[in-house]
Amino acid sequence: MTHAVRTALLVVVLVVTGGGFTGSVAASASAAAAATGTPSGVRFDFESGPARGRTASAYDSVATGRARLVVRSTGGTTVTVSAGPRGGRGVRFPAWADSGAGRAAVLVSTPGSRAAVAPGARAFSFGASFRLNPRSSGSARDNGDNLVQRGTYGGRGQFKIQLDRRVPSCRVKGDAGARTVMARRAVATNRWYAVTCRRTATGLQLSVQGYAQGAPRTVTRVTGRTGNIVTGEHRFSVGGKVPRNPSDQFNRAVANVYVRLG
Repeated sequence: MTHAVRTALLVVVLVVTGGGFTGSVAASASAAAAATGTPSGVRFDFESGPARGRTASAYDSVATGRARLVVRSTGGTTVTVSAGPRGGRGVRFPAWADSGAGRAAVLVSTPGSRAAVAPGARAFSFGASFRLNPRSSGSARDNGDNLVQRGTYGGRGQFKIQLDRRVPSCRVKGDAGARTVMARRAVATNRWYAVTCRRTATGLQLSVQGYAQGAPRTVTRVTGRTGNIVTGEHRFSVGGKVPRNPSDQFNRAVANVYVRLG
């Protein structure tokens, strides 16, 4: 999506200083982040900080990379702490509005943060847990649900997971080309899912797993090289697209956000 937005903005800034993960990911993490021995990357589970129903503030990474999420807002919008999957916590973004009054994004920012979310030519995985509102698109200002991304469609490099029309998809673009893989079906609203996109030397794999008892795990693949991903000054965002003006707002809750390099 390329809709420009000049309305209220809420921003969550992720400042990363230093290295990435060491050791294994906690066993209580969602399926979206259930990987061990992660060599580097970023991950946030939103389990610390304010109680549910309160305004989200600052969060430290559960890894050892000394990363922090800081909420900043304009126009009176807020990101709040919500219930996460399986009794955990997440963050809730504004609901859809045709006026464009609600905008939110989580950004990786400042010098020193880029290496933690810069896969280059390496294999990597990224994803999150999410719960989508029944109404999440339909206006020029809010017509998509970008979950996690870095880079833009027309830029030199990009990796992104979105849920346009409730169908998860993953796009990765590098110096060898761009590939997109889509889930086979739309997700249900008001239910928690975990989504993971894995890029290798030969293609992309998208996995979607519902949290409900007995929910199936769907996996779709596409082959083709994407090469070195160069995202430059672009920021990693969660909950929307932020090249300059935010758009494609994700409407509802997100938890267990991560990028795993290697």
